[in-house]
Amino acid sequence: MFKFKHSIVALIVGILVCPSWAEQTTLPVPAPTSTLPATVDEEVEVELKDGLIVHGLLVLPADQKSALPVVLLLHALGKDRDGMVDLADALAGAGMAALAIDLRGHGASQMTSSMEVFSYAVARGAKLRQLVDDQRQVLAHLSGHPRLNLGRLGLVGIAEGGQVASALAGRLPEVKGLVIVDPVAPAPGFHPDRDLGSYGQRPALIICSAVPRSKVQADVLVNYGTGERQVFCTDTYESGDDLIMPPSPAVEEIAQWLADKLAVQRF
Repeated sequence: MFKFKHSIVALIVGILVCPSWAEQTTLPVPAPTSTLPATVDEEVEVELKDGLIVHGLLVLPADQKSALPVVLLLHALGKDRDGMVDLADALAGAGMAALAIDLRGHGASQMTSSMEVFSYAVARGAKLRQLVDDQRQVLAHLSGHPRLNLGRLGLVGIAEGGQVASALAGRLPEVKGLVIVDPVAPAPGFHPDRDLGSYGQRPALIICSAVPRSKVQADVLVNYGTGERQVFCTDTYESGDDLIMPPSPAVEEIAQWLADKLAVQRF
């Protein structure tokens, strides 16, 4: 009798839980909601005075339509803009427009056969000084962009890109925040004491690694100029030729620091 009752209960439970012959009811699946991407990208092409086409990627926050402060990202020699994409996304997420450039002779900004080939070994200082003028031309080209406010400008440079950024910052009063990642010894013709002296009281953030050379250069740079000079060191990467992008712990630090210095307002 116990077995019979037990079988009846099992049968009823089976019908309720999995009614193979009963009418199946399918719950409606909610349609996926469409959301705007956090950022939008624009390809940038600028023809310089000597005919070279410089290529870049402009990353903008999708939820803001007002004119945005701009951060120019300058990679190290031998690298390209791809290493700056994570930082560009972080900056856009914090309410800024980020422009990652392929420097002259790098990435998509290659010379034509009729132009002089970019070389580190020959007149390295002159080549780097040319990069400073290139960036001024790029910024002038973007001055008519409806979503950019070039009166509030930030600069980020890695290694030699940091030297170009420093030289540019000393020449442009609209630069409100300068970030130098993995500082290196000055190239011929570059004078960080003079450049950061001209930058004056405006703030600078220096990102270094635990490598002694990187810390030494950071300690030198903080003494130039009269403004706020902050040093943020991380031991999560090795400085030198293998550095392609800002180290991960520094990306958020850079974005937050620049958002403060460029007085970003989110709407």
